[in-house]
Amino acid sequence: MNLKKILSIFLLVSLQITPLWSQDADESAGPKSGIQLMITRASEASTISEVQNGWFSALSEAYYYFRFQPLESPKTVSRSKYAKALPVSDNFGVEVSEQDVFGAAAKVGATHVLIHTYSIEKEQNTASYYLELFTVKNKKVVMVFDKSFPLQEIDKNLDECSRIMFEKLVIKPSGNAADAFKRAILASDPKALEEFGSVLIEMSDKPDEKMAKK
Repeated sequence: MNLKKILSIFLLVSLQITPLWSQDADESAGPKSGIQLMITRASEASTISEVQNGWFSALSEAYYYFRFQPLESPKTVSRSKYAKALPVSDNFGVEVSEQDVFGAAAKVGATHVLIHTYSIEKEQNTASYYLELFTVKNKKVVMVFDKSFPLQEIDKNLDECSRIMFEKLVIKPSGNAADAFKRAILASDPKALEEFGSVLIEMSDKPDEKMAKK
């Protein structure tokens, strides 16, 4: 890997590792305090039972925490809190039943839940991505994002998806959160993105182990 890629990965890890495993600002927050968003780990849609591209799941999870956590609304349910409610969700890329996801969302006080799937075509260097945003109470679909795109445009397309979510949830980012959308936060090199996602998977094991021991 060349120096530029290494620096890119290091920068992204340093930017995103804190929001990924930080504790909730208000552990008791529930529907009365406004929108509470639970971000699930994307599952890989594949005919093969074994997950082949867990890096995309890790990358997309990190991306959404990075985009949503600075906002005053919605509040995001921390990864550690979600993992406690649904331990089976710990594995990247593995499908978790919607029934279990909604059960965990209700348990942690979420009002909305983001559920997404993906598939990777490495020969074509493309990703097919499908996301649904639901209300937890009545399981109503708030929005759908369904698109195929080149791997080097992951950042651009997840930005587009986030903007649609903001619009549907009537969110208007301001200050630093708004400024963040003026610049890309992910590299455009597919190999660097895969390596970064793999780094996130390795790093995610350590906080989870500490939580398990408590």
